[in-house]
Amino acid sequence: MGSFAVQLAAQRGLTVIATALPDQDKYVRELGATETIDYSAGSVSDAVRSRYPEGIAALIDVVNQKEALSELASLVRPGGHVATLMGAADIELLASREIGGTNVMAAPTAEKLSLLGELASSGALRVQIHGAYPIDRTDEALQAFQRGTRGKVVLTF
Repeated sequence: MGSFAVQLAAQRGLTVIATALPDQDKYVRELGATETIDYSAGSVSDAVRSRYPEGIAALIDVVNQKEALSELASLVRPGGHVATLMGAADIELLASREIGGTNVMAAPTAEKLSLLGELASSGALRVQIHGAYPIDRTDEALQAFQRGTRGKVVLTF
């Protein structure tokens, strides 16, 4: 999901600061990130704060739970927005700081999936495949995903 968020935000002309391991830097920049922060090298919040002392306009988080998300959300300036796929945003607390918050819940519709399909077909949205596994090797696919992947894990039938 993060790779899609980077691409879609960059295509809209937004400055994207992405977190990535050093060996993923080139890949994430190719997706459209303006800069990257190595999340294994220390505090992401401290790194962002040192580069953007006035704060950032928005945060899309696809991995962090409440405590870590709260720390990152402290970087968002009033009028900004925080979105998370982990259900970790404290909407009321963010609102008290004049920040919008969204706990994104999957709501795939034919229209949304069609748009994403069109973007992928046209090449405007890169979909990197880490590996494809037959359905009877689902356990192997899950293990690969848990180790960390660069790209999607596909199950084939």
